[in-house]
This record gives sequence, C-alpha cells and structure tokens, in this order.
Amino acid sequence: MRLEPEQMIAAMGLSGLASKRWFRQKLAATGELSVEVEDWAELPCPGSPQPLLMTVVRTGLGDRYFVPVGARTHTTAGDTGDFDLIGQVAPSLELFDAAASADYVHAVVSLIEAGAAVPSLRGLLRFEPASAVPTSAPPPAWSVRPQGGAYSNSVVFAERRIVLKTFRGFSGGVNPEAEIGQALAGVAGFSDVAPFIGHVVYERPEGDRESVAVVTAEVPSQGDAWELTVASLTSAATNGAGRKIDMEGLGRAIARLHVALASVERPGFGRRQVGCDDLTAWIHAYERHAQDACRALGAFYDMSGKCLDVPEAVLASPLSRYMGSDPVMGSAIRCHGDLHLGQVLVRSDGGFSIIDFEGEPSAPVSARKALTSPARDLAGMARSLSYARAVAERANGVSLAAWEREARETLFRGYDAELAERGIELLPPRPMRTALIAHFETEKALYELVYELNNRPDWMEIPLAGLWAMGGALGGEQT
Repeated sequence: MRLEPEQMIAAMGLSGLASKRWFRQKLAATGELSVEVEDWAELPCPGSPQPLLMTVVRTGLGDRYFVPVGARTHTTAGDTGDFDLIGQVAPSLELFDAAASADYVHAVVSLIEAGAAVPSLRGLLRFEPASAVPTSAPPPAWSVRPQGGAYSNSVVFAERRIVLKTFRGFSGGVNPEAEIGQALAGVAGFSDVAPFIGHVVYERPEGDRESVAVVTAEVPSQGDAWELTVASLTSAATNGAGRKIDMEGLGRAIARLHVALASVERPGFGRRQVGCDDLTAWIHAYERHAQDACRALGAFYDMSGKCLDVPEAVLASPLSRYMGSDPVMGSAIRCHGDLHLGQVLVRSDGGFSIIDFEGEPSAPVSARKALTSPARDLAGMARSLSYARAVAERANGVSLAAWEREARETLFRGYDAELAERGIELLPPRPMRTALIAHFETEKALYELVYELNNRPDWMEIPLAGLWAMGGALGGEQT
C-alpha cells in the first residue's frame, strides 16, 4: 500500500522533539511539547515504494524545524538504518526521520544537480547548484568497489562521495555556510575548503528565504585537527611518539581563507576598515558575555554550593580603553566565526580543509554574517589549542604549557608569513593587534564557561582556568 502524503502528516508524532540534540530550547520545553506540521513538500524519489516528505514543523515555543520524513515496513528497516521513529501508520508500516536515508540523500543531490524547484503546500523548495566552480576544485570523489566473480568485462560499483548537511532549526535567513560556500566557489585558485556543490532554500509564504541543506564534496582526510592533536599530545606524553599537526601550515591556511573572503565581490562580503561603530558593538557584546558568565556562576553556586569566580580583569574588554578615540584597528571581512580545531580536516596530503561555516550557532544570523576582524578566527583557534592542551593533560597528567605556547606562536607566525608574502595587511600593528586578539579570546572563554556550566559542568574548569590566565596577562603581549 502506497501512502498518501496527507496520511503521513496525520500520523506524525513529534512530542519527543525536545529530546533531539538539535532542539534549541530544551530548558524551556517543560511538560508535553505541542508541535504542528506547518508546511510540507513531497520530494521526487523514483523507485521508492513510499513518499518522501520534507516537513516544516512549528512548536508551541514558536521555533520551526525541518524534518525529512520517510516510511518503511519492518522488513525494510534494515535497509534504512536505525533512524528515529516519528509515527506509526499501520502495525507493519512506520514513519521515520529520513535525514540520513539513502533515498533522501539521492533526492536532494539529484534535485540540486537539476536546479529544480519543488512546490510545498504553502511555499517553495529551491535546489540551487553552485553558480561557479573554481578550476582548482576537484569534482566530488567516487568510492569504487570492484565486483568479484567471473565476468567477461570489468565491473565496479561506484558511489559519489559527498557531504549533505540538513539544517534543522530555522536561523532567520540563508545560512552563512551556504553563502560562504557559494562565494568561495567563485574564488579561483583557492582550495582550502570542501568544494561546494549546492544548497536547498525554502521560500516561505511571506517571501523569506530559509536554508534547508548544503552539499559539498567529501574531503579525503586523516581526521579533524582536534582529534589528531589530542591523540598526538596524549601519545607523545606516554611514549614519546605522536603525529604532530603542522601549526604553521594551519596558520597559512587560515590566512588564505581570510584573503579569499576579503576578495569576494558580492553583497555582504568584501573588505573595509574597522570603525568606531564596530568597536562599540564588540565591547557591548563582550559585556553581555561577561554578565552571562557571572549569572551562570551564580546559578551554579545556588545549585551546587560551590563558589567560583572569574578575575575582575576579564569583566571589561581589553578594547574598552580605546573607546572615544579613533584607533587604527585593521580590516573587517567575512570570517568563519566559529573556528576551532574540530572545524579543520587534515587532508591525506597533509594540507588542510576548513569546514562548517555556520558561525556561532547561538548567535543571530545577522551577527554571524557581519563583517568582523580576522582576529576573531585567530582567537577561536587559540582557545581550541588551550582546550586540546587541557584535555590531554587530564588524560596523562603531564604539563603541556610549553606545547600550547609554541603551537600558538607557530600558528600566528604562519598566518603572518602568508599575509606578508601576499602583501596584504588585515590586522593592525601592536599594541592594537594584541588588544584585539585578547578581546576576542577572552570573550570566547566567557562564552565557553557559560556553555560548559549549562551542558558539561565537569569541563568548566578548562575555560575558567583560561580566564584566570588571561586575567593575569591582560595588558601584556599575547602574540
């Protein structure tokens, strides 16, 4: 029996949405969560015995989420994997979250390559391929598996190697990852990101555009820089061995990314000088993070009775002393916005591919798209080095302060060298450069402290220790 889409919509049970990792308001979702399907579209899926839907669901809290929905019988469950069940149509026919199903992946990629548009009940899904493909970007790789047996010809099974990311929660517009991927696809000679294939946009009845998914080519890699760095530090401390990450090369890759982003000539990109309005906005944002950290520590004390504090020196931005003046603060460009070791793949050739350009997920999409100082990305990577050191020290009990200091210096040296060779200046000279990096690094640590207190209290000592170290160092050379 082939279902009608309306039957699937009626059978969807989404009361458990609040338990999903991608659900945003877990603390606010007390009791049973009310959820309704606000819109849906049927995606063409030739050969599938049941419809494949992309639904837009709205919660009683006002949030909206994308949920791809498929149907399967118990006899085909093994073919589709262990996906979240979201409804029962009949004793042997169930609905499931199809975001990781082969039918969904095939449908999305095929529709993007065709540049298709699929109407929904109230809006439209547009499947938009990359408008430009740089000559330096390889096409999506193929995974080839030979077929054994006695054949008079050679037979292989081949699969495209792509990465499909479905955005779950509405972000308030086109996701920065789609915008940056599209923009960098047009920068000739730049190959430090995963090649962009296309994205899916939902055009709402009101005319707003909301990102649904992005597709990139898979990058053959040894793993991400976070897991490789922690493994290297842990093994080096225990047996003297360990595969080291080329920190100078990573710094150079970040510099090339910033140069490429600064060169993009389209709305929302480009390069301009940092102004007084930027300085004011950055300081106000910093102050909000500091207030959030103090409130989170107060709530932790109320809950646990354990009194923790941050040094007074980090409660005010290192940039505050420049308020009211007109300092030279370097360039403002589009940046990654949430750069850390986990956002960098170490390619099989030893090079780097930077991924995941969504920006800080908790920030409004307008803030994630704003031009900002490249110091923000450098500070994020510096904090990631500090985290890697702390995690490895927990594992082996050996101090890695010297490693962190050397890795940081080498990373910045590579960044500076790449820009110097290209004759491009993005950061101001010291002492403003020092203050900029200290501002964004301390702000990041304040954010991390709040995150850890709310999600992983046993990790809160990592950002807290960083804040105390920064409190003692503020005013001195940071780079």
